[in-house]
Amino acid sequence: MKSSTKQKKEIITKDTLISEILEKFPEAAEDILMEYGLMCIGCPFAGKHNIGAIKDIYGFNDEDIKEILIRINNI
Repeated sequence: MKSSTKQKKEIITKDTLISEILEKFPEAAEDILMEYGLMCIGCPFAGKHNIGAIKDIYGFNDEDIKEILIRINNI
């Protein structure tokens, strides 16, 4: 029986903490989050807030959040 060497890609959702995204996809910080005006690097709330929370904090709409998630998951 062969074991698969392919690793299952983890999907980033609106419930994923910002700190987890920065840890797993550091390029997302500069390439995506900062493009939206999110200064998450070094923010003390990155370990407490998830992508869904930025909707309320920064006034993004559902389409903005969906676009951010798609872009991060495409990295």
